Amino acid sequence: RYPIVGCQVPSSWDCLLPAWSFLWGISVWDHAFYTGDLEFLRQVWPWVKQNLRGAEKLCTDRGLFSGPFWNMFDWTGIDDAHRTVLHNSLFLVGAIDAARKCAGVLKDRSAEKWLSSFRTRLVCAIRACWDPVRGLFPDSVHEDGTFSPSACQHTSFLALLFDVAPRPQRARLLKGLLNPPSDTVRVGSPFAMMYLYEALENLG
Repeated sequence: RYPIVGCQVPSSWDCLLPAWSFLWGISVWDHAFYTGDLEFLRQVWPWVKQNLRGAEKLCTDRGLFSGPFWNMFDWTGIDDAHRTVLHNSLFLVGAIDAARKCAGVLKDRSAEKWLSSFRTRLVCAIRACWDPVRGLFPDSVHEDGTFSPSACQHTSFLALLFDVAPRPQRARLLKGLLNPPSDTVRVGSPFAMMYLYEALENLG
């Protein structure tokens, strides 16, 4: 029905919430990893790839994921009322990484090659949004092509969690997470905080 996985399935609600679509792909790998259920993984693998193929076609703004969807992640003041919201592209990297693990287990070499190329292109597009003065990524890209003046903790911890930020930028992102400036949009929900904790755990 949709170019990417619907945010509630099954549902009569016509809504796409991209962060949920990409978290579904991440959860497919989590399920396979923790249960060892490769039969289930083989069953849903075509849909995992279709989700990412659809997402790839929507990487139209500077190579970033972009679309007129409900582009929220957390119930907080992120500047997300735009087609191109950076946390979507960051979650997409996470979904690609999860799919690469699935492809490795299933020995789908053609998918591994495509996903590796897709990830490289997407990460380059995200890194091009880096604000060297403020030491962070903006919330979004506005329709006129300008970067949002708003910045949230979420883009920082997702860039660290999914290994998008180059090594020289990681220290600045971490500093901004642990001691956020007063104008930084903070985490608003306990579930979103879990991704911040996971990023900190990954950094040791």
